[in-house]
Amino acid sequence: FLCILYLSPSFVDLVSLIFVFFFVWVLKLTIFLHAVSHDLRNPVTGLIMVLENLMQTGNTYENHILLPKTTLERMRQSGDRQLALINSLLESHINDVHGIITHPKPVMISTVIQDSLNDLQGILEKEDTEIVLQVPSNLPPVMIDPAHICRVFQNLIANAIKHNPPNLKLTISAQVNDENMMLCEVADNGVGMSSEQSEHLFELYAQGKRQNQLNRKSLSLGLGLYICRQIVQAHSGVIGVLGEPNEGSRFWFTLPIA
Repeated sequence: FLCILYLSPSFVDLVSLIFVFFFVWVLKLTIFLHAVSHDLRNPVTGLIMVLENLMQTGNTYENHILLPKTTLERMRQSGDRQLALINSLLESHINDVHGIITHPKPVMISTVIQDSLNDLQGILEKEDTEIVLQVPSNLPPVMIDPAHICRVFQNLIANAIKHNPPNLKLTISAQVNDENMMLCEVADNGVGMSSEQSEHLFELYAQGKRQNQLNRKSLSLGLGLYICRQIVQAHSGVIGVLGEPNEGSRFWFTLPIA
């Protein structure tokens, strides 16, 4: 006894359409989960390192570690930024994971840079990273979502540390360019990269394979720079990178003036 099932073209098209929608939904969910884990890893790791350092070197009194009030305040602010990041990622995912929802307000770029460094303090100290700030005090405020731009700086800083040997020198600068946009840069004196390696660096899941132990301690899936591009573009800015092998790399991006 032979049963033959006939599938009409319209039914096949419907099944194909359902499969496509399911695939897109899974892809968006995957990107969202990777974005959450990626962007929270750096500040959480930095906080853990600060706590470990305090446990080893902090002043103790009857088995209690004495903490300066400024340290507690910075830890609280770091927690606030991580909570804001989670809320922002959830909001973006609800609407469209490929889009970035921003809540811009006038902010001093120096404040955002310092917040980024505070969250990564433990990592910077562990890797003996030298930070050089070139941010004039008379810069105008920028119209940005500070939580998102903090993510950009953290990703660029952490990216440089992960892909270079210890004792790295990082120069973070900001200035108003000829187009009346705030030009921000994160430059390092590390292993650098070729033009071929940087060509697709900001694409989703791209790994800019550098010739000198690029992923020496990174579990990154190549999401960080893609996130940076999405955030900067959502602020009507552009992002790019310049570099030469063995001469370091310079990541730059622009933001609107308030």
